[in-house]
Amino acid sequence: MATHSSVVSVGRSFTDISDAEKIRWAFHYFEIDPQRLAIFLFTMLQASSHMEEAFFGCFETRLNLDHGLVKMRNDFNLIKEEQRNYLGKTYKLHTI
Repeated sequence: MATHSSVVSVGRSFTDISDAEKIRWAFHYFEIDPQRLAIFLFTMLQASSHMEEAFFGCFETRLNLDHGLVKMRNDFNLIKEEQRNYLGKTYKLHTI
């Protein structure tokens, strides 16, 4: 997932953008494939969600007393699932 996680990933970031008059190369420092970006960003969202769940689980008896927090968590989970469905349909992903 990182920009330069290996020599191979550095090589994949180079592209030939030559035309008839000039030889030119480009280096894409950031990921530009929309499908890969969607997977990466959703993976980060999912990891954050798991961390929040673990933290909440440690203090669940006290945190459950905050009804606003419980509602916010439920809303977040609904929105996360909506995003999963949206990204899956938009980018034709079967992995998220």
